[in-house]
Amino acid sequence: MSKIVFDDKKSIDELLKTPDDGKGSITTFLKRQEAGLSPVSDEMRQAAADLKKMGEIWRKTLKRRRKLLYDNLALVLRHKEEILKTPRYANADASCALEGGGAYVGPLLTATGFRLAGMESKIRITLGTLLSDIWGNEAFQVPCGCGAVAYVREFAGSPLSGSGWVEAICPRCGRTHHEDCGGFGSRYFHVGHMIQKELETAARRFVEKWNQAEAELRNDKQKWSRPSPANYFDGEEEPCDLETLVNELRLKEIDAEANSELVERIRKIRREKDRGKGRRSPSGK
Repeated sequence: MSKIVFDDKKSIDELLKTPDDGKGSITTFLKRQEAGLSPVSDEMRQAAADLKKMGEIWRKTLKRRRKLLYDNLALVLRHKEEILKTPRYANADASCALEGGGAYVGPLLTATGFRLAGMESKIRITLGTLLSDIWGNEAFQVPCGCGAVAYVREFAGSPLSGSGWVEAICPRCGRTHHEDCGGFGSRYFHVGHMIQKELETAARRFVEKWNQAEAELRNDKQKWSRPSPANYFDGEEEPCDLETLVNELRLKEIDAEANSELVERIRKIRREKDRGKGRRSPSGK
């Protein structure tokens, strides 16, 4: 909001002649009023309101995905090897899986972003990194009384003392563990290192793809029709979201179960036929 400061020592004519210093002078205020403008336009307010709504929707989405992941944790872990071998699964966004933070360092970051040449990019913890590099680390594992391993999904503490607590969930029995323990710094900075690793992987893959595009351009005999490596630059397969991943894994298990039942029925029929042949007498031939 503009602020008007009146100086009784000067006439209104002198005030109107005062150069606009950009700090809310009466000249600036009157010019804005005449033009019907303000420092913040209605369009800017609407854009801010839209971004706020989008942020609320995204937070609800992350909360829902987090619940979906842990409700189906056993399913995901049963297909761990398949997920790691399938880029479409391994590159799925898993930034919702971990929460926490600590004194002096703030909240745990599982995603970051940057701008380059006008392009905005987001780097997030992927499902492959979560399964192999984070939950594969003993600092993110808690022994469960059922004999299985519970995996850390939230932690907090202090990097100075190292003390803190963790919340972990067991995929076998579903028990949630809350334990006081040390090692906060190692967990917090390990996740940060994983984000750096994700960025390094993305940058390396981009360079590899661009070099490949340049090589294809050099080998093209019709360079005049495609003068830029950009014409040869292909991205990678788009990763699926957690909703699609969980549904596809469920379908795979249902199909596998149905196929197993079908195979068993066929074997049963064959066994019955074999027993029937064995009961035949020589005269019956």
